[in-house]
Amino acid sequence: MKIYKCKSCGADIVWITTTKGKQMPCDAAAVKYQNNDRGKDVIVLENGEVIKASVVKTGGLVEPLVDGTGYTSHFATCPYAKYHRGRGDGCGGGGINDSPSATNRNRPRLQHRLR
Repeated sequence: MKIYKCKSCGADIVWITTTKGKQMPCDAAAVKYQNNDRGKDVIVLENGEVIKASVVKTGGLVEPLVDGTGYTSHFATCPYAKYHRGRGDGCGGGGINDSPSATNRNRPRLQHRLR
């Protein structure tokens, strides 16, 4: 998977195509999760499925049961996510042109990030 930089916060991200055909920015570091319909975390799997789960930490005295590995949506971790929601441009920063399936739409860039 190709790693990109979020142009808002500089974090490493990957773009995953969801089962609905949308490009979703996700943190590049994969996380381990337990399936949990009431979990507080949203996990994006490599096949594009988006599930509710609980992220688990490993390496402690007791190893938790792990159901799989996936990615956390970058909307959950980017401090600038609120500036991108609903615009259809992901959280890659400069607009949809940062995603791998980009088409040039000449969207305006958010100027507050450049100062």
